[in-house]
Amino acid sequence: PFYTILGCIPDFLMAKKNKEAQQAKDNKGKVSDDSSSSGRNVREYLVVVGLLLCVVVFLCFALGDDNTSDGIVALDDASFDQWIEEHPFTLVEFYAPWCVKSQDFAPVFEELAQILMEKNSSATLASMDGTQNFDIIERYGIKDYPFLLWFSQDYERPLAYQGPKDADSLAMWVRKHSMTNLPRKSDQKQVEEARKLGAPAVIVLYGESDGYSKLAHLNRVLGNLVFFQIVDESEFGGYESGDIVVYPSHSSEKKTKFVSDEQLHEFITNESYPPVSEFSMVNFKRMENKKFTIIGVDQISDEKYKAPLVSVLQRVANGREDYGFLYGDSDKLKRGIEAAGASGNVLPTLLAINPKTNDQYAFDEDTEFTVENINAWLESLADGTVVKFRKSLPIPNEDPSRPVRTLVGKNFDENVTGRNAVIMYFGSTCEHCQALAPVYEQLGALIKQNGLDVLVGKIEVFGNALDIEIMEIPTIIFHAASGATAKYAGNRELDDMFSFVTEQLHGHKHDEL
Repeated sequence: PFYTILGCIPDFLMAKKNKEAQQAKDNKGKVSDDSSSSGRNVREYLVVVGLLLCVVVFLCFALGDDNTSDGIVALDDASFDQWIEEHPFTLVEFYAPWCVKSQDFAPVFEELAQILMEKNSSATLASMDGTQNFDIIERYGIKDYPFLLWFSQDYERPLAYQGPKDADSLAMWVRKHSMTNLPRKSDQKQVEEARKLGAPAVIVLYGESDGYSKLAHLNRVLGNLVFFQIVDESEFGGYESGDIVVYPSHSSEKKTKFVSDEQLHEFITNESYPPVSEFSMVNFKRMENKKFTIIGVDQISDEKYKAPLVSVLQRVANGREDYGFLYGDSDKLKRGIEAAGASGNVLPTLLAINPKTNDQYAFDEDTEFTVENINAWLESLADGTVVKFRKSLPIPNEDPSRPVRTLVGKNFDENVTGRNAVIMYFGSTCEHCQALAPVYEQLGALIKQNGLDVLVGKIEVFGNALDIEIMEIPTIIFHAASGATAKYAGNRELDDMFSFVTEQLHGHKHDEL
């Protein structure tokens, strides 16, 4: 329409000109009594052209390029935050143009957009090229493509979509997570049918309640529960309007009335789930109001390991309503427990996470996995006396007068924190590390010979918990007493490395990591 109207302008002006030429021919030889006719013609031109330009401008805004294609808006670093802030529900696809999986997923995402438009969904779809928008990619740690993040008014942080990547499954998931109203059922028979579907619990609002909006919110965020409303009083089954009833799969039904959002949230999460649940992102998310989430880890795909672990967790969970308890498989959670400091080789084990601070604590692998020891560990979490367990190789028995100290996870902090130290991060089988080792020993001797107050150490990156991310080995890092760190990026020559240490020691450079 925009280009059609642009094309009409010259046609209209030509027709106007032809009409005026004909009028001039007809009036040839006549004396005009209107000396202002030419001025009037000019004004007519200007009015018509002005009106057409107004239409063009309007269409530019209405039909112009707004970075949308078939219901999918293309976002970049500059437009991302404003879009997310202004739209309550958005599913964002992060992709790379060169990625075959991204290319295969593109038509699925377009089909999803068509489904949502046909259903008049309140959710929006957006896409972002991960090869061009590094700020957002880095903010959310996107490393794989295509990757889907759900941004919602219900979550402080986005939720990663981990379900099937077909259009129908995605549409059902988006619908569930963007519903602002509770589904309605007509009778009690449908309650019984819903309970047979295998959800941890079915939650029913009978009649009306001031807690309606909170229930709608919980329906979105607690994706593995079933919520609905019954408004026909003849189908209340002995309940009254305003009753909120939880029908859990593991115990008998419980009811409450709305008092506050906090009270309703706590009631539903406490009554809908068993004290110990299997790990999933939904179960993990619902524990964000707990003091700690405790995750037991073992080879739970084998029942002979699963049953004892669940039994222990059930015993220690008794009476600890302010803690959440989950259990998961070691194959799936190995990276998580290792990141918290565990070796990943000693099972069963436990991981504690503070949902508010994201502090993580691994159970001491040197302690026997018993109910008594776990209870003591949980108490230390509660009173703040817990000592972080650190994955560590054994402390070596070496001559302390050596120019280079061998550090491990267990003694790294006590040797490095609060003093100046230069540390080489290495791997025992790394050829480059082996080649650098003699020069590094010379560096230690030279620092000692010059009387510099600098600890020269080395630590094996495999087998020890590290508080700093090491991307390659060998890596040499100067740890200042102030806590600042600087990575050495020069040649692997003794003089260059010594100059680096002295410059960092005297504050001539501040190449902080």
